[in-house]
Amino acid sequence: MLAGCLDCLLDAYRDFLTLRDDPIVGGTATAAAIRSGMLISVREQELGFLDSGHLRSAHQMLDAAPLLAPELAPIAEMADVIVAGPAGPMSIVTLESQTLSMVRLSQSQKPWTEFLRERIPGDRVGAYFWLSFACGVYGSQVAGSADRAAIVGESASAPLVAFKDTVACARGRVDVLQRLLDQEPRFGEVHFYLGLAALAGQPRPGAPGGTPDLEAADKAFRAAYEWRAHWPSVTIAIANTAMTAEDFDRALDFYGKTLLLVPGHADALLGRIRTLTYLTRHTDAIAATDELLATGRNPGDARYWRALNEEQLDEHDLAWEDVELAERLMVNPDVPKLAGIIAINRRQLDVARQRLEVSLKRRADCDTGHYLQIVLSEQREWDLSAQVAGDSARCFDKEEAALRGEIARFQTAANLTPERRDRQIAKREQQIAANARMRANCWFNAAAASFNLGRRDDARGFAEQIADDGQFGVRARELLGRIPR
Repeated sequence: MLAGCLDCLLDAYRDFLTLRDDPIVGGTATAAAIRSGMLISVREQELGFLDSGHLRSAHQMLDAAPLLAPELAPIAEMADVIVAGPAGPMSIVTLESQTLSMVRLSQSQKPWTEFLRERIPGDRVGAYFWLSFACGVYGSQVAGSADRAAIVGESASAPLVAFKDTVACARGRVDVLQRLLDQEPRFGEVHFYLGLAALAGQPRPGAPGGTPDLEAADKAFRAAYEWRAHWPSVTIAIANTAMTAEDFDRALDFYGKTLLLVPGHADALLGRIRTLTYLTRHTDAIAATDELLATGRNPGDARYWRALNEEQLDEHDLAWEDVELAERLMVNPDVPKLAGIIAINRRQLDVARQRLEVSLKRRADCDTGHYLQIVLSEQREWDLSAQVAGDSARCFDKEEAALRGEIARFQTAANLTPERRDRQIAKREQQIAANARMRANCWFNAAAASFNLGRRDDARGFAEQIADDGQFGVRARELLGRIPR
């Protein structure tokens, strides 16, 4: 049991059950089975596993022998509250029952941690539970939480306790995780945490932090998935990593696997909607938003992505209804940007201008500036049009430089598979090409607006930027011909 891994706990639990009827060690074995059963359920909850019922079985054994070990009853009570709380490494509250569990935890944590302090460092299971509280959501309120090493003492050498300390308290200690895995190959859950560390920018001991290593993360998550396929935390981690790497087919597959395990999983539904959108499967994406809306979670996101996909299908009026609902539900730059684009297509230029200006106040963005300068040009607001169009064109210049820098880094990256490298490079090349079309439009409108304002030098400078452009070159040269030198 002290070996610490989930498979170790399961093996120990089965071994203890076989000894329960032994006349000499039966009582000790039953107490150990109860402890290991509680630890299994707590570990499953920490990992985001589906409940296997071991805590329920532990309670049944405890109820049948209440005087077996007096310390087991309060620990079982603690396990009940932990298991009823938010699951997985992110521990996000999504259910009322989880909220009630958090309230119970805040009310009971002080006497529980005092009880556990009396039992450690000698009691490794007690140390495990104490670390759960000391490094949990209310950890700052636990006496001694800042001096864990002194309190846990020699118990820290047990893999069971070392694992808990590493994943809950000293996060990012990849060296400790790797050592646990090397010492005990059954420690399959370590792969998951190695994947999280890689995403956090520390794929190996001593590595510089801050730069996610998608290849290392994906490799670790794959190993975790091979260890346990029915693990929602892993399936959605693989999906999210694939989404970040723009491997949309793989992302869609693993969002689907997550939804098979947890129907109505809001994050998986939102990921599926986004993936279907990027795959230009707009009708399917709209259908998926219905599923997300039915859960009652993330309604603003659901309405936004529904509107975006409806707009792609030229359903401008339906898109407008949904984006209006999205604006009431969340505040960000993307919703008013989409609203502005939809309003342009509905020929509501005043509305489009107002929404796009709101978006730009929330976040500087080349695309948004491009759409705003189109509106200003249509409204013959020449002064503002020239300013916004010129600023947006220069914004695209900077963005292209950044994208080409990313391409150069991908070309020399040693930790990328050729397939992923090619996909990332192709995506950025496509973005550069799309930006070039918008930038050319900005340069031309800046030139035209400046010409209409009598700013001939400015008009000439803007028009010269696109004199050889395939789409705007003819008109740019005509404009240059009308400007005397």
